[in-house]
Amino acid sequence: MASLSTPGASDQYRLPTDVKPVHYDVTIKTDLENQIFEGFVRIDLDVKEATSRIVLNTSDLDLGTAWLSSDSVKVDQVLSAQTFDKESERVSYELGITLPAGSKASLKVAFKGELTGSMMGYYKSTYEEDGKTKYYALTQFEPTAARRAFPCWDEPLLKATFGVTLISRADTTNLSNMPAVSEDVITPNTQAAKGDAGYEALFAGLKDGEWKVTKFENTPPMSSYIVAFANGHFKYLEDSVVLPLSGKTLPLRIYTTAEHIHQAQFALDVKKAVLPLYEKVFDVGYPLPKLDTLVASDFDAGAMENWGLITGRTNAFLLDPKKADLQAKKQIASTQSHEVAHMWFGNITTMEWWNYLYLNEWFCYPDGRGHHRGVFPEWKVDSNFISEHLNRALNLDAKPSSHAIEVDCPDANHINQARGSSYFVLVSKLIKFKIFDSLSYSKAASVLRMLSNYVGEDRFLKGVSIYLKNKLYQNSVTTDLWDGISKATGIDIPKVMDNWVTKVEIE
Repeated sequence: MASLSTPGASDQYRLPTDVKPVHYDVTIKTDLENQIFEGFVRIDLDVKEATSRIVLNTSDLDLGTAWLSSDSVKVDQVLSAQTFDKESERVSYELGITLPAGSKASLKVAFKGELTGSMMGYYKSTYEEDGKTKYYALTQFEPTAARRAFPCWDEPLLKATFGVTLISRADTTNLSNMPAVSEDVITPNTQAAKGDAGYEALFAGLKDGEWKVTKFENTPPMSSYIVAFANGHFKYLEDSVVLPLSGKTLPLRIYTTAEHIHQAQFALDVKKAVLPLYEKVFDVGYPLPKLDTLVASDFDAGAMENWGLITGRTNAFLLDPKKADLQAKKQIASTQSHEVAHMWFGNITTMEWWNYLYLNEWFCYPDGRGHHRGVFPEWKVDSNFISEHLNRALNLDAKPSSHAIEVDCPDANHINQARGSSYFVLVSKLIKFKIFDSLSYSKAASVLRMLSNYVGEDRFLKGVSIYLKNKLYQNSVTTDLWDGISKATGIDIPKVMDNWVTKVEIE
């Protein structure tokens, strides 16, 4: 039997590396009336090392039948031997055969879950309409909650492509990272479309004409924590923007419930303004065919950078045009700009593990360079950064409880405890844990702002562009960023910067 651990102090907290997910087909049936969901996932695997066991993440799901097919087993084999580890949030399947290194395999799993108000995984949010409480469902997966919606390899390093299919009542709207390629009302023959027993079971008992199936385009390679989907009675505002690098017209939408949709225009305008700005700054095209935002009443984080489907709180994106003051506008512009920047930092190029969180966050912070200062120059973002974020970082860094920007974080459960409010631009006011705090955000942005001033902003941005291009659809560590800036400047950046990132306090 293969061990869960491989050599290294932190590896006991990481999934085995004997198989790697390549593609997921995830089908979710959402029943808002009964506040439950059912699903079926097919995961295509590359076998890296010979193994007789498959281990992946799951939590708070009722797992049903699992099947395996492989190069050596041409028909689906039911996997009856499974073991759960609740503490590590894993399920292990004993295969009864050994998959040889270099082979291909597919794992299929049926599952069920409840739509709770946990604001993690796939959950329900409430709103009022005509004096009645109604529900919609959406996801929040960062950092380790994709496993609450479907079984998966829920680590940022294990990128794969995702094909999402949503089954829902016919009068609702389905959303995901990518555009829909088809949407069909269910007929008696719909369930035969894929021929998988687990898939067909999702259609049992559904009345013709009352349910529909929405299939979305496959994503580029991405980490599980930025997969997103939602179902509900949503309204939207829409616009479009011409992308400067490709010349393509990109559709932009912002979704929310009917009572709030009139307050969404400013956030949509900001998104339209900053997206082409980031393309120019990074010299890397936005790769998806659309960029939506979904605003939710119940959302634990301030906002979340799901690729192609940003999500967030009402107070992070909505603005009453009759009552809004300047501070409210600044907050929404900062949040929307922050999340759009993540389409590059975090989504196209993703930290290898959570100790490199700042690689995702630093450029998305106000005046991380290329931020909304180019859209609202009258707001003097540079000055505000010094008075607010830099000073906060200096004060925190002087405390005995300070830590380095790059923090060792072996246990994913510690990350999950920290998730709370860590994604909001004004994150430091709500921080409770060391991984997601102002030293990962404000100090990181301040230190890299310092580096930009030292080498010159044009050369700095050239180095950032090199970094992104070298790591397109891949994962990165600190040295990858230093390599890009070193190449652009001819300066030994690790020699200049390592102490600033790996040491405590400003030394």
